[in-house]
Amino acid sequence: MIELVNVSKIYDDKSRALKDVNLTVYENETLGIVGESGSGKSTLLRLIHLMEQPTSGDLLFKQTSTLKWTKKDIRRQKEKMSMLFQHFNLLSNLTVLENILLPLKLQKRLNKEKALSLLEFVGLKDKANSYPSQLSGGQKQRVALARALITEPQVLLLDEATSALDIQTTEEILRLLDEVKRKYHPTIVFVSHDLEVIKKTCDRVLVMEKGEIVAESKVSKSQLGTEGLTYKEKAIKVLSS
Repeated sequence: MIELVNVSKIYDDKSRALKDVNLTVYENETLGIVGESGSGKSTLLRLIHLMEQPTSGDLLFKQTSTLKWTKKDIRRQKEKMSMLFQHFNLLSNLTVLENILLPLKLQKRLNKEKALSLLEFVGLKDKANSYPSQLSGGQKQRVALARALITEPQVLLLDEATSALDIQTTEEILRLLDEVKRKYHPTIVFVSHDLEVIKKTCDRVLVMEKGEIVAESKVSKSQLGTEGLTYKEKAIKVLSS
């Protein structure tokens, strides 16, 4: 569904965030991307979301290159994707319901009934008229998830979506993501440094280091000792079959 071909990203200060990355994201899979801070995983996610453009290489959606896309083409593709962030990105001056409706408002196709249905799906129907400041962190992320689903995205991108949550709340969000997969069948790309979260959620995982993909495997459910290992060694051992 999504392909990156020899993609590199170099910023204006000459720092290299990605180097010759090749990967395919398959339709309806949940792909995990793990790595330490600075490994390039968030840059990779921003490129997929078309928030940034690669310095070299090609990005394809359903075998169509984005190299010659117009701004209108990019906007249309972005409407098929939603991003879930670490810090929720809710607007404090809007109610929960208004936050969820915001993507539809921008597309000029409001649907209050749909928003209320999603609120019920994430277990917050009674919070429609509340403001973000009145919610817990887990509730805020549920609202953010409902907002991400309101446009019925084909691709759901998660950027450290559980990193600001405690263990119990993380488990609740992961269970909700399982429900999302069963009900909506999106293609999911989940960036995280938390190996256990990726292990519980993803079908396949990539390990990144210094802007490169250094390992790839299906996710194993086995429990393995990882004491004293580097992040890369631990990731390979925990996540590989």
